[in-house]
This record gives sequence, C-alpha cells and structure tokens, in this order.
Amino acid sequence: MDYATRHKGIITGIAVDSRTVTVRLSDDAADCGGCALRGICSPSGGDSGDTVTVTASVGASCPAIGDTVVIGLPDKARWFSSIVILVVPVVLFVAILLIALATGSSQATAALAAIVATALYFILLIPLRRRLDRHVRWQLTDT
Repeated sequence: MDYATRHKGIITGIAVDSRTVTVRLSDDAADCGGCALRGICSPSGGDSGDTVTVTASVGASCPAIGDTVVIGLPDKARWFSSIVILVVPVVLFVAILLIALATGSSQATAALAAIVATALYFILLIPLRRRLDRHVRWQLTDT
C-alpha cells in the first residue's frame, strides 16, 4: 500500500484488542496547523502534539507503549479527504453561483447564495464526521 503522508510518533496506548494503538505524533511535520485536511484526519484539529488512533496490522511484531513508530495515511484516504474538503465545496459554490445567475438573480444575491450553500455543506459535515472517519484511517507502516 502506498503512503504519501507519513509521520513519526510514539505509542502512548494500546487497546485491549491489540488492534488499535494511540500514537502521539512527534515529528515537526506532524504540526497539521496549515493543512486543509486536518479536520478529517487529525482528531484534535491539528494542534501540535496530536494523538491519533491507528489501526495496527496483526503481525509478528507487536508494538509496546513507548515504541517509536511510523504511521501512514493511505493514498486512497488522502484522495477521499481532498475531495470532501476541497473539490466538493468548490464545485458546489460554482454550481450555485451559476444557477443563481442563470435564473436572473443579481450578482450579490448569487454570491450570497453560493456562500450560504457552501457554509451549509461544511455544517452538514460536522454530524457526518464519524461516518467520514471510517474512510480516513491512519495505519502503522513501520515499528
């Protein structure tokens, strides 16, 4: 599996089932503050010192608390996040703007309608966050 997004971290907790671990991101690149996708893949919104719940592969090497690991976000999850956070809102904005202008609305009304529709889209994502989280899962790549 390809992981274009990777971060180093330290395991701070292991679930009872040993299939999920909690990792505190430790590298400087893990500061997600400037990333537009931080709302989906980072549970605390991109604060430095983020902790991420990671799906551990069942294998020969079982990580222990305190181990340094590398986690990765699969390319498929990264593309999904990009589409949900970047592409859909832009397409929605342009579509509403063009539809409003085509129906004879003023430019100000069309712009306001596009802004409101895009804001409503992002508000709609809030209750759907758990459902979206199923598509964006960090995984242990190296222990």
